Amino acid sequence: MLVVVKPTNACNGTCRYCSADSGKTSSPMRVDQLPALFGAFAEWLCAARGDGLNFLWHGGEPMLMGPAFYWHVLEAQREAFGANANRVTNSIQTNLSLLTPEWIPLLRELLGRSRVGTSFDPVPGWRGLRDGVDYDERWLEATELLRRSGIRYGVVYVVHRESLGHAARIYRYFRNWDPGASTRFNPLYAQGRAAAPADGALGLTADEYGEFLVELLDAWREDGCRARVAPLAEWWEAWRGQRSRLCCDCSGRCSDSHLGVTPDGSVYGCGRCIDSGVGRFGNLFEEPLGSILASRARSMMVGRAEGLLHGPCQDCEWWALCGGGCPNDGLIAYGDLTRETGFCAARKRLFGRLRELLGPPALVAPSGESSCEEAAE
Repeated sequence: MLVVVKPTNACNGTCRYCSADSGKTSSPMRVDQLPALFGAFAEWLCAARGDGLNFLWHGGEPMLMGPAFYWHVLEAQREAFGANANRVTNSIQTNLSLLTPEWIPLLRELLGRSRVGTSFDPVPGWRGLRDGVDYDERWLEATELLRRSGIRYGVVYVVHRESLGHAARIYRYFRNWDPGASTRFNPLYAQGRAAAPADGALGLTADEYGEFLVELLDAWREDGCRARVAPLAEWWEAWRGQRSRLCCDCSGRCSDSHLGVTPDGSVYGCGRCIDSGVGRFGNLFEEPLGSILASRARSMMVGRAEGLLHGPCQDCEWWALCGGGCPNDGLIAYGDLTRETGFCAARKRLFGRLRELLGPPALVAPSGESSCEEAAE
């Protein structure tokens, strides 16, 4: 299970297309709440034999909590999980603007073999910092520090209207900066700051996102498919009959494998559902995890795939590769978390191109699941 924890919804960034910024603020998670957070999952982990538990520290900007908070995280996890602590992993998704050498020992201990997830945009003007420091310069310095320290990282790039027609150039930018870093290309989500009238024009249609993905695919192929590029790599591997980790928004079962936790302990389906504020399951600090997992709101989401297979997706030839897409995309497009993704046309366009290149798909069962909320492994 992946648990997206947002210990704070505050952020020092001013990114114009931020989908997490709803304008609402709340108190950050306290150190004395960590035993309750991890204790809620200790019984689940004991019962889930063979399964692991990953905490993805997200935000807001999770580094605003400071290194000391995460040292307490590690201590609280060891106490809560005991002999099962080796089945618990951590990852972090951050803008890296607060990274200093002081963080390096903590990140090595916190992440283990996991990589730092971050985000960047080589198209100027869309990302900034409240203190006036140049975001691009700060990010480049931070990723260089990670490389010197031997800590791997991956990048999320938000595809927006100014990205159209530049997929090949953007792909080459990330390849040239760090050939070893993976990159995930997510579409702009029209939520939070990105839904504001002033920046609404940054959004793109499903057809436009599909056009971008096809151009990205061609650039990736010309480069010998050497870089880890999501979501292309996972679909490419699955198509060719290779064992692949499909993303959470392709599995059709993200409600079984993901949860999101807010600073006050409220539980949602994932981090994106926290951002939308829709589909709350309960509160970890007020009720047992078992009651939350059995809640009516979660049961409705767990049954989403079956509803799609008997509804709008019943005749779709691409279900095994798509799974209906992200519930939050359905919320944005149709006002309903149980509906299919609003980027259906984008996926069909890309799958059509893959069929032209590779012939009929030779699918195998996925070997696992990645998350669209962090950079690709």
